[in-house]
Amino acid sequence: MTSSLLPENNMLLPGNVIQESKVKNSKGECVVRNTKKPAEAEIVHNGLVISICGGASFAPEDKVYQDVAEFTRYVVKKGGVIINGGENYGSMIAAAEAEPDMVLGIACEYHKIIPYGPKAIVRNYFTRKMMIVSAPHVVVYEGGTGTLDEMIGAIGYVKSSQKQGLIPPEVYISSFWESIYNAMLEKGIFPENITNHIHVFNNIKDLKKLI
Repeated sequence: MTSSLLPENNMLLPGNVIQESKVKNSKGECVVRNTKKPAEAEIVHNGLVISICGGASFAPEDKVYQDVAEFTRYVVKKGGVIINGGENYGSMIAAAEAEPDMVLGIACEYHKIIPYGPKAIVRNYFTRKMMIVSAPHVVVYEGGTGTLDEMIGAIGYVKSSQKQGLIPPEVYISSFWESIYNAMLEKGIFPENITNHIHVFNNIKDLKKLI
Protein backbone atom coordinates (compact mmCIF):
# COMPACT_ATOMS: atom_id res chain seq x y z
CA MET A 1 0.00 0.00 0.00
CA THR A 2 1.07 3.59 -0.56
CA SER A 3 0.48 6.64 1.55
CA SER A 4 1.07 9.13 -1.29
CA LEU A 5 -1.60 11.71 -2.01
CA LEU A 6 -4.39 10.23 -4.14
CA PRO A 7 -7.09 11.89 -6.28
CA GLU A 8 -10.19 13.02 -4.46
CA ASN A 9 -12.78 10.32 -3.84
CA ASN A 10 -16.15 11.75 -2.85
CA MET A 11 -19.56 10.39 -1.91
CA LEU A 12 -22.95 12.07 -2.09
CA LEU A 13 -25.51 10.97 0.48
CA PRO A 14 -29.07 11.87 1.50
CA GLY A 15 -29.40 14.00 4.61
CA ASN A 16 -28.24 17.36 5.86
CA VAL A 17 -24.95 18.17 7.47
CA ILE A 18 -25.82 20.20 10.56
CA GLN A 19 -22.20 21.11 11.25
CA GLU A 20 -19.66 21.01 8.45
CA SER A 21 -16.05 20.23 9.28
CA LYS A 22 -12.74 19.08 7.87
CA VAL A 23 -9.36 17.78 8.92
CA LYS A 24 -6.15 18.16 6.94
CA ASN A 25 -2.58 16.93 7.26
CA SER A 26 0.34 16.91 4.84
CA LYS A 27 -0.77 13.75 3.00
CA GLY A 28 -4.44 13.46 3.80
CA GLU A 29 -7.63 15.50 4.03
CA CYS A 30 -11.27 14.77 4.76
CA VAL A 31 -14.14 17.24 4.31
CA VAL A 32 -17.78 16.82 5.36
CA ARG A 33 -20.18 19.41 3.92
CA ASN A 34 -23.54 20.11 2.37
CA THR A 35 -23.91 20.48 -1.38
CA LYS A 36 -25.90 23.08 -3.25
CA LYS A 37 -28.76 20.61 -3.62
CA PRO A 38 -31.22 20.41 -0.70
CA ALA A 39 -30.91 17.43 1.65
CA GLU A 40 -27.67 16.23 0.07
CA ALA A 41 -24.50 15.67 2.10
CA GLU A 42 -21.00 15.11 0.75
CA ILE A 43 -17.80 13.64 2.13
CA VAL A 44 -14.50 14.05 0.32
CA HIS A 45 -11.56 11.81 1.12
CA ASN A 46 -8.25 12.96 -0.32
CA GLY A 47 -5.02 11.06 0.24
CA LEU A 48 -4.23 9.09 3.37
CA VAL A 49 -7.57 9.04 5.19
CA ILE A 50 -8.19 6.15 7.56
CA SER A 51 -11.39 5.44 9.43
CA ILE A 52 -11.19 3.54 12.70
CA CYS A 53 -14.12 1.41 13.82
CA GLY A 54 -14.08 -0.19 17.25
CA GLY A 55 -16.01 -0.86 20.40
CA ALA A 56 -17.42 1.86 22.62
CA SER A 57 -16.83 0.00 25.88
CA PHE A 58 -13.03 0.02 25.96
CA ALA A 59 -11.28 1.88 28.78
CA PRO A 60 -7.76 3.43 28.82
CA GLU A 61 -6.32 0.33 30.50
CA ASP A 62 -7.55 -1.97 27.71
CA LYS A 63 -5.16 -3.17 25.01
CA VAL A 64 -7.50 -2.20 22.17
CA TYR A 65 -7.80 1.35 23.52
CA GLN A 66 -4.01 1.65 23.67
CA ASP A 67 -3.57 0.15 20.20
CA VAL A 68 -6.05 2.62 18.69
CA ALA A 69 -4.17 5.52 20.28
CA GLU A 70 -0.81 4.21 19.06
CA PHE A 71 -2.09 3.57 15.54
CA THR A 72 -3.63 7.05 15.39
CA ARG A 73 -0.29 8.64 16.26
CA TYR A 74 1.39 6.45 13.63
CA VAL A 75 -1.01 7.57 10.88
CA VAL A 76 -0.71 11.24 11.78
CA LYS A 77 3.08 11.00 11.81
CA LYS A 78 2.88 9.61 8.25
CA GLY A 79 0.87 12.71 7.27
CA GLY A 80 -2.56 11.09 7.30
CA VAL A 81 -5.80 11.83 9.11
CA ILE A 82 -8.27 9.71 11.05
CA ILE A 83 -12.07 9.73 10.97
CA ASN A 84 -14.42 7.89 13.32
CA GLY A 85 -17.91 7.95 14.82
CA GLY A 86 -17.27 10.99 17.01
CA GLU A 87 -18.95 9.68 20.16
CA ASN A 88 -17.50 10.14 23.63
CA TYR A 89 -16.82 6.44 24.17
CA GLY A 90 -14.14 3.77 23.89
CA SER A 91 -12.05 3.58 20.75
CA MET A 92 -13.36 6.94 19.54
CA ILE A 93 -12.01 8.70 22.62
CA ALA A 94 -8.73 6.79 22.28
CA ALA A 95 -8.11 8.23 18.81
CA ALA A 96 -9.29 11.75 19.62
CA GLU A 97 -7.16 11.97 22.76
CA ALA A 98 -4.07 10.75 20.90
CA GLU A 99 -4.22 13.35 18.09
CA PRO A 100 -7.19 15.70 18.67
CA ASP A 101 -6.37 18.06 15.79
CA MET A 102 -6.13 15.27 13.21
CA VAL A 103 -9.13 13.11 14.12
CA LEU A 104 -12.47 14.09 12.58
CA GLY A 105 -15.43 12.73 14.50
CA ILE A 106 -18.59 12.25 12.44
CA ALA A 107 -21.62 11.99 14.71
CA CYS A 108 -25.37 12.45 14.76
CA GLU A 109 -26.94 15.29 16.72
CA TYR A 110 -28.43 12.91 19.30
CA HIS A 111 -25.08 11.30 20.19
CA LYS A 112 -22.94 12.06 23.22
CA ILE A 113 -20.20 13.78 21.22
CA ILE A 114 -16.50 14.01 22.01
CA PRO A 115 -15.94 17.50 23.50
CA TYR A 116 -12.70 18.24 21.66
CA GLY A 117 -11.24 18.05 18.16
CA PRO A 118 -13.01 18.76 14.83
CA LYS A 119 -16.49 17.29 14.53
CA ALA A 120 -19.01 16.99 11.72
CA ILE A 121 -22.64 16.59 12.78
CA VAL A 122 -24.99 14.87 10.34
CA ARG A 123 -28.75 14.40 10.40
CA ASN A 124 -29.07 10.63 10.20
CA TYR A 125 -27.27 7.42 11.14
CA PHE A 126 -27.11 6.02 7.59
CA THR A 127 -25.21 9.06 6.32
CA ARG A 128 -22.81 8.88 9.25
CA LYS A 129 -22.08 5.20 8.74
CA MET A 130 -21.52 5.49 5.01
CA MET A 131 -19.14 8.42 5.50
CA ILE A 132 -17.09 6.26 7.83
CA VAL A 133 -17.03 3.03 5.82
CA SER A 134 -16.28 4.75 2.49
CA ALA A 135 -12.85 6.03 3.58
CA PRO A 136 -9.87 4.90 1.47
CA HIS A 137 -8.73 2.74 4.39
CA VAL A 138 -11.09 1.25 7.00
CA VAL A 139 -9.64 -0.38 10.12
CA VAL A 140 -12.02 -2.56 12.14
CA TYR A 141 -10.92 -3.34 15.68
CA GLU A 142 -12.74 -5.46 18.25
CA GLY A 143 -16.22 -4.35 19.19
CA GLY A 144 -19.88 -5.25 19.39
CA THR A 145 -22.85 -5.14 17.06
CA GLY A 146 -22.19 -1.55 15.96
CA THR A 147 -18.64 -2.39 14.93
CA LEU A 148 -19.83 -5.54 13.18
CA ASP A 149 -22.34 -3.45 11.24
CA GLU A 150 -19.55 -1.10 10.17
CA MET A 151 -17.36 -4.02 9.09
CA ILE A 152 -20.12 -5.46 6.90
CA GLY A 153 -20.82 -1.97 5.55
CA ALA A 154 -17.17 -1.44 4.63
CA ILE A 155 -16.94 -4.80 2.87
CA GLY A 156 -20.18 -4.10 1.05
CA TYR A 157 -18.88 -0.72 -0.06
CA VAL A 158 -15.87 -2.39 -1.69
CA LYS A 159 -18.29 -4.00 -4.14
CA SER A 160 -20.57 -1.02 -4.65
CA SER A 161 -17.66 1.35 -5.22
CA GLN A 162 -16.30 -0.92 -7.93
CA LYS A 163 -19.69 -0.83 -9.67
CA GLN A 164 -19.67 2.98 -9.51
CA GLY A 165 -16.15 3.26 -10.89
CA LEU A 166 -14.82 4.65 -7.60
CA ILE A 167 -11.66 3.69 -5.77
CA PRO A 168 -12.60 0.79 -3.46
CA PRO A 169 -11.47 1.02 0.15
CA GLU A 170 -8.91 -1.27 1.69
CA VAL A 171 -10.50 -2.92 4.73
CA TYR A 172 -8.36 -4.17 7.61
CA ILE A 173 -10.11 -6.55 10.00
CA SER A 174 -8.89 -7.53 13.45
CA SER A 175 -8.44 -11.28 13.88
CA PHE A 176 -11.19 -10.93 16.50
CA TRP A 177 -13.63 -11.04 13.54
CA GLU A 178 -11.78 -13.70 11.53
CA SER A 179 -14.12 -16.60 12.27
CA ILE A 180 -17.13 -14.54 11.11
CA TYR A 181 -15.28 -13.41 7.99
CA ASN A 182 -14.15 -16.97 7.21
CA ALA A 183 -17.72 -18.24 7.61
CA MET A 184 -18.85 -15.74 4.98
CA LEU A 185 -15.99 -16.79 2.71
CA GLU A 186 -17.06 -20.45 3.02
CA LYS A 187 -20.55 -19.47 1.92
CA GLY A 188 -19.08 -17.92 -1.22
CA ILE A 189 -20.51 -14.49 -0.44
CA PHE A 190 -17.45 -12.54 -1.55
CA PRO A 191 -15.91 -12.83 -5.05
CA GLU A 192 -12.16 -12.52 -5.47
CA ASN A 193 -12.29 -8.90 -6.60
CA ILE A 194 -13.65 -8.07 -3.14
CA THR A 195 -11.41 -10.30 -1.03
CA ASN A 196 -8.35 -8.72 -2.64
CA HIS A 197 -9.24 -5.59 -0.66
CA ILE A 198 -9.80 -7.33 2.69
CA HIS A 199 -6.88 -7.85 5.08
CA VAL A 200 -6.81 -9.56 8.48
CA PHE A 201 -4.36 -8.34 11.11
CA ASN A 202 -3.39 -9.92 14.43
CA ASN A 203 -1.79 -6.94 16.16
CA ILE A 204 -0.74 -3.35 15.63
CA LYS A 205 2.64 -4.42 14.24
CA ASP A 206 0.87 -6.34 11.46
CA LEU A 207 -1.43 -3.39 10.81
CA LYS A 208 1.44 -0.93 10.44
CA LYS A 209 3.03 -3.19 7.82
CA LEU A 210 -0.18 -3.20 5.79
CA ILE A 211 -0.66 0.58 5.68
